[in-house]
Amino acid sequence: MGEKKTSMSAFGLDIETVIRQVDGSMAIEGMALSEEDKERIRQSAFAPDKGEMVIQELVKKHSAV
Repeated sequence: MGEKKTSMSAFGLDIETVIRQVDGSMAIEGMALSEEDKERIRQSAFAPDKGEMVIQELVKKHSAV
């Protein structure tokens, strides 16, 4: 199976590249993204109105209490 490519041409970004970069940064902090997190990012890339909600969910999930 090949890697799914999803273009975010309005921003000049490939969403899978962004996900890998974010996942790598989070992993350095010991908080790698789950598949559910990655899917949320994919979905929000094409629904900008949901982006803020997704960001808030991820921050809440990965914030230290």
